Amino acid sequence: MVRVLTYPTLHIPWTVNANTATRESLLATIFNTLPALKTDDVKLTVHYSVPESHFQRQCSEDLEDDNKLQNILRYNHRHKIQDLRLLISHGNKAFNQVEWSDLPKFWGINEYPSFGTIGQADFGLCEKEWNVLMEQLSGFIKGDICLRNERESSAYVLSFLARARMMYPELRLDCETPLNGSYGHGKADIGVHAVGSDNVIHTVGITEVKIAKAIKNGLAQNGVQLEATNAAPAISAAVSYGIVSDAKEWYFLRCTMKTDTPIPAIQCSKIDTVIDYTKEDWDANAKTIFCSIVWLFQQMAQEVDKRGSSKKSKVSTLSSDSLPVNAR
Repeated sequence: MVRVLTYPTLHIPWTVNANTATRESLLATIFNTLPALKTDDVKLTVHYSVPESHFQRQCSEDLEDDNKLQNILRYNHRHKIQDLRLLISHGNKAFNQVEWSDLPKFWGINEYPSFGTIGQADFGLCEKEWNVLMEQLSGFIKGDICLRNERESSAYVLSFLARARMMYPELRLDCETPLNGSYGHGKADIGVHAVGSDNVIHTVGITEVKIAKAIKNGLAQNGVQLEATNAAPAISAAVSYGIVSDAKEWYFLRCTMKTDTPIPAIQCSKIDTVIDYTKEDWDANAKTIFCSIVWLFQQMAQEVDKRGSSKKSKVSTLSSDSLPVNAR
């Protein structure tokens, strides 16, 4: 007996022989329980964890054929792993193809509800990092890096994030974070990650950098990216945070996934302060933005503490040499 875990958190019993299992029979079992998901373009993604030196790295692979499914089931059987963790999606788009006009189709909304109050970190606690950031930004301005394109905007935004991250050593940044969710797939501009209490690396934040005229599409793309960070069936009631910016205007997003619905609850607010790097007082507004980013990183760090503690028994752990094809 295999227990198929789908998102929302739902356990579907499936009696199957690992040597003869087919993707078609798996889909039939899922559709029998969840008929609303039945379409011609359904996509199955299996989630698993790869042990590394001191933690487990979360991975995912498309379940494209019977051979891959049988390999995974045989491995699970030998290692007494009952759960097959699946994400079910339907012809999802590449992130850069997602547009603001997709929101009604995805989630039945035309606007994100408000994020609510955006906090401010105590400047006294982050003054050291601010001073370093101030030097970096001043260098950009003197070097005529003046936000003419997305690459120049990225240099500014990444500088803000890198200094904020220094306040929270448990967090780490990387660029071009690969994600695969129910509504989109691809590489997100900047990811914020940390190891949770289950020793698994979790993505708790995503930043999307856009030029000013593409901000609205960036907000839609960031919502889809945030859903993807929480799409694995082992992650329930999870929260992740997003930033969308052209380095002048800044938007914060919060995405909450619940166990009883696959629809993410996404909130968004724009920070009132706008940075005009051509004015003499640009640094005052940049300081305000920086303190808000540090506050958001604090929310991410607190979210890491919640990850994994109540789900450890349900996480299927596959060895690094078992996937994608040759389960041992």
